Amino acid sequence: MTSLAGLTAMDRLYYPPPPPPMPLALRLAWAATAIIIPCMIGSGLYWRNTVMESWPPSARIYSALGLTGTADHQ
Repeated sequence: MTSLAGLTAMDRLYYPPPPPPMPLALRLAWAATAIIIPCMIGSGLYWRNTVMESWPPSARIYSALGLTGTADHQ
């Protein structure tokens, strides 16, 4: 961003104020989301046979994704 020193008050009105910094809690929440969601998807893929045996309706979801093949990760 351009330095506002030496500008008139009217010139400074032209520049929008800088956005506030993102709070630490929000950054941690985004980081946790970026870690948890891929882990959940990976777990569902890795243990898909166990999921399909435990919850038979999930077989339709895996079938729609073309993932009905056997995986020996039980």
